[in-house]
Amino acid sequence: MSTFVFIHGAFLGEWCWEKVTPLLQEAGHKVITFDLPSHGNDPTPPSNVSLKDYCNAVCQRIDEEENKVILVGHSFGGMVITQVTEYRSHKIEALVYLSALIPMNGESLMILSEKYKMPPLPITLSEDQMHITLKPSSARGLFYNNCSDEIVIEMEKKLSPQPLLPYITKIEITDENYGKIPRYYIETLKDNALSFKTQREMYTNVPCQAVFTIDTDHSPFLSAPEELTTHLNNISAISGNNS
Repeated sequence: MSTFVFIHGAFLGEWCWEKVTPLLQEAGHKVITFDLPSHGNDPTPPSNVSLKDYCNAVCQRIDEEENKVILVGHSFGGMVITQVTEYRSHKIEALVYLSALIPMNGESLMILSEKYKMPPLPITLSEDQMHITLKPSSARGLFYNNCSDEIVIEMEKKLSPQPLLPYITKIEITDENYGKIPRYYIETLKDNALSFKTQREMYTNVPCQAVFTIDTDHSPFLSAPEELTTHLNNISAISGNNS
């Protein structure tokens, strides 16, 4: 069995994993979820948060584990797990990119947005120009287009401000560390936040050991938790056989 460490994406928090966590635990896995700095219930002011702060929070959790972990990053969480792997490659069994960004060395979210011609999000910039907020009314179409009304209403209330510094910070990785860790991708075909076309372009440029497909929106942990769990179980089995 594996230890999964889940890293949520922009505007979100550890609450997004609440449906997947018990399913993986029932299968015998250990599951670790937490809020990144300034997200969810974390009190850190968003204007002060950097990508390094995100990575430090993840490294701290990984360091507490005796065994290697499978690091799962959703959306912008793909940037985070990429950089963390450079710092903690000896502690990571595999990487899972869940409808997530996969950067190359020297790329930031801003660079990826231009490179893959990603459409702008409906956001509001803070007065100090250091964080952004997503208009709650847009969350349904972007993140939850396959979710029930009940889920959408609940999730809209939980959106967090998003620090801007992590968006402009370039990833620094090497073949010696990041490059030696197996990567897996779970693509989402009805994704309105990160189109499946862009997802496929990214995992073509940064090849993965295997690609799994879910015919759902940007949030399969809410709209298809059982199917997502099946893929994660399969990745665990593959990783165990390869270790």
